[in-house]
Amino acid sequence: MIIRVISFVLILFAVQEESSADVVFNCNVNSIVQKMNVYTSSSDKKMDKMAMENQFTKVLKEAGIAPTTNTRVNSGMFENKVMTSFVDSNFEGRIEESGTEIIFTNLDGLKLDQRVVKLPNNQQAVAIATRFLEVSGLISPTKRQELVLTRVGGISQALATRTRHFPHEKKASVVYFNRTVDGFPVRHHGASITVAIGDNFKPVGLNYFWRKIDRKKTMAVSANNFVAVSKVKSLVTKDLALIYDLKAEKIAVDKIYPVYYSGVKYIQPAFCYEGRELSNQIHAHPVLGYVSALVSPPEPVYNPGYMPGLTFDKSDY
Repeated sequence: MIIRVISFVLILFAVQEESSADVVFNCNVNSIVQKMNVYTSSSDKKMDKMAMENQFTKVLKEAGIAPTTNTRVNSGMFENKVMTSFVDSNFEGRIEESGTEIIFTNLDGLKLDQRVVKLPNNQQAVAIATRFLEVSGLISPTKRQELVLTRVGGISQALATRTRHFPHEKKASVVYFNRTVDGFPVRHHGASITVAIGDNFKPVGLNYFWRKIDRKKTMAVSANNFVAVSKVKSLVTKDLALIYDLKAEKIAVDKIYPVYYSGVKYIQPAFCYEGRELSNQIHAHPVLGYVSALVSPPEPVYNPGYMPGLTFDKSDY
């Protein structure tokens, strides 16, 4: 495991952003004087199939599920990642070779073809989900402060058979977690966990995207390696131009604030912007994107709606 951390002080001054012909800025960039880091996590040693099976089995065990001889286990590429998948009559899931992405669903536990008896209340659901993440080794107790409860929701379904229709009911309580590092929200990849709790008071579903970082090793970066606030507007406008035709569409940017952007290999300082697409007279569609806070970022910071290298041939239309 090779870990490298680059540290710098991000200094921003309150500046009223001006408007352009295509993008209207309705916000300031607030003054911040606070240390942020660039975290680099690189490992040449990935889990082999056996290690992935052991990690996934441990997660299932804490959810009250035990693989059987009928469980089908396969390894291969999925969304350009090496994954091991598990499929049985009552559950299915997969784990990525670095262990930073794990997904499973307990089909029986969701009771899609049965009536639910009693679900945990919100407080119980949060306690069950938090303990599950710690006991299964997915969240270290020393890193629990990075885990931020976002909300508690649910999965609902209306059950119907040939002879009877049951009313719409909640099948599971769903606990949503996001992440903070150094007091800043982490966005994009590796920054969210969702745990569904069934009426057996055990996890019946998991979506785990969490990249472990190590802040012990640091390397200073010169002060001129972060973006001046006066440049933020032009960076946001250029980013928006990747997605929108700014000659035909009007965008209002209402918020700009610092975050950590979790990319492929790095978690680096960035600006998140939020706003609205105003061309539609009936609905103002939400807009969200990121631009790097570094002059020389360790890897690109992409708009969530932008796919590098994707091109279209006009002859196809």
